[in-house]
Formats: sequence, C-alpha cells, structure tokens
Amino acid sequence: MVVTFSEDTLSRIMAVDPGSRRIGIAITDPLRILASPLVVIKLKPGEDPVPKIVDVVMQYTPEIVVVGNPIGLDGEETEKSRQSQALIERLRKAMPDIKWTLWDERLSTVEASELLHAAGKNTRKQKAVIDAAAAAVILRSYLSHLEEDAGR
Repeated sequence: MVVTFSEDTLSRIMAVDPGSRRIGIAITDPLRILASPLVVIKLKPGEDPVPKIVDVVMQYTPEIVVVGNPIGLDGEETEKSRQSQALIERLRKAMPDIKWTLWDERLSTVEASELLHAAGKNTRKQKAVIDAAAAAVILRSYLSHLEEDAGR
C-alpha cells in the first residue's frame, strides 16, 4: 500500500530566533519531520523586525510560528524574554491568522554553535549561520514536544 500526502492537508511550522542585529529563521518540511535553517534577517540599528519577519512568514505560510523566548538559566524572565514577548504580540497583531507560540530557547545558540563546530564549520566567521541553526534547534525542541504530547 502506498500512502501519499498532499501539501494541502499538511502544514509547516516555522521558528524565529530573535536578536537585535540578526534574526534566525528555520522551517519544517510539510510532514513536520525535519527542521532546517532557512534564512537570517539582518537588521540595522533600531530597525523594526516585524515587516521582515512578516515577509518571510507570508512567503512560506506556516500554520504555527514558534518564537524563541530566552528565559534565564534560573527559569526567570529576562530583559530579552520581555522583548520576545513584546515582539510576538506585535506579530500576532500583524498576522492574526497565524498561531504564534513563545518557546523556551535557553542555550539554543550554544547548542547550534556546538553542532556546527562538530560538523567542521568555523562559527567565529559565520555568526549568521549560527542564528539560523539556533532557530532550527528551537524548532526541533518544539517538534519533540509535539511528539511527546501526541504519545500521551
């Protein structure tokens, strides 16, 4: 028996790793099996990231967008996590038909850097690559959570 999937019945999930200078974005395949780095948005000082994020979301039309929330190692809210919360509220207003979710991203950049280093990449010269890889780490974490919930 052959099972076929239509992209009409499946949808992607996207992850955003927000930063003040660069925003990493990753996306799943339509089956939500793989999380792959997609793009890095570079920002000028003081530039509003919302229009650029909206452009990428509109291009790929995911069902869910997970926004990294950099909670402190102690589990407490940080200034950066408050910035992520403000960003997601603005994104929800800009695109209310998308499901926006904050997701704990503690150590995602560290993990991404370690993975790239293990793959032989020089991460000191490729900071933008780390940002997109960090978004993929956030997305894999979210996918694992969905799998755990489905198994219950």
